[in-house]
Amino acid sequence: MSPIPPILPATRGIFITPIHPVFTLLDLSASGQARVESSKSSLEDWQKEAAKLELQGKQEQAEAIRRDILKLAPVPWPVFDPARVTELPVKVFREQVPGGKLRQQLLEVAACHDEPALAHWLVHEGHYDAARKFEKGRVQLRRKHHAAYFARNFRDLLRDTERYGIDHCLPMNLTPLMAAAAAGNVALVEALLERGADHFGANALHWAMREAFCDAAFARGPFAALYELLAPASVDVNTGNRLVRIDRHQSEYFLFQTCWTLFKSRFTHVLRHPHAAFETKANLDAWAHLPANVVRPERNKRQHLSAVFSRSGPGLCLQPRPVQAGGPGLVPVQPGPDGTARWLR
Repeated sequence: MSPIPPILPATRGIFITPIHPVFTLLDLSASGQARVESSKSSLEDWQKEAAKLELQGKQEQAEAIRRDILKLAPVPWPVFDPARVTELPVKVFREQVPGGKLRQQLLEVAACHDEPALAHWLVHEGHYDAARKFEKGRVQLRRKHHAAYFARNFRDLLRDTERYGIDHCLPMNLTPLMAAAAAGNVALVEALLERGADHFGANALHWAMREAFCDAAFARGPFAALYELLAPASVDVNTGNRLVRIDRHQSEYFLFQTCWTLFKSRFTHVLRHPHAAFETKANLDAWAHLPANVVRPERNKRQHLSAVFSRSGPGLCLQPRPVQAGGPGLVPVQPGPDGTARWLR
């Protein structure tokens, strides 16, 4: 049995001499007063937490933070989301609503979302002569609704994220991060990511890639930095019966991202392969001006790319199709008896 410790006499005070380095770390002064700083969660912290909860599928909790803590307001401009974009052609082509307002809106949607067929229909079915200049003015039209995202001074844009949310919708249904990526504004992309902007799904990387594929100056300029900021470490691809992870160092990674970016253009542009698949040439044309940190020089060659396409086996190639998650997945396709491509189930 251990002895009972002696009772210490009552202590009236403790006197310390702040000589040891530990006192400096504790920020104790000679008067004995310790300064303790308290910090409150910033708006950026709450925005990040809401985004994190949303990615975890906890939508109600994320909305509660945005509503009760962040006090976010709805955006004051109309957003051309899928429902509104679906309604526009009905009013213009079927109901033949008079006036140019709806037709101009549809033309701007066509420019922003790479839908040249819409412009063609506006000329021939919607009788809208302004659409005849679509090819000449499509770049200006595409950038019209996010022109502010090209500016170096973006304080007002960051204030908008505090007002409406970090991932609020711009008029053409882009998020601020998508618009900043498409504008090549690296500093703004960095600021938005620090505040918790979401860059998954049909995302900001693909908007930057689309610009790089058609603009050599963009590809040689801001795209290298944007790619490092926006490209995830891996992508999970739904191949129909299983989930396949493609890591960023693999050749298939950027090929998949390219197919995702160009997917729509395989069906909406006139100059394409009869089967609307992805040819080696189409990819090499898109990669013509990309920096080495995105596509290594030895991979930016026909022989290498053809080898990647043929890895699925003899007579097979890779072709994207929509999957349940909302983006294209890579599935093998094989020529049918009549020579046309058919899906392998």
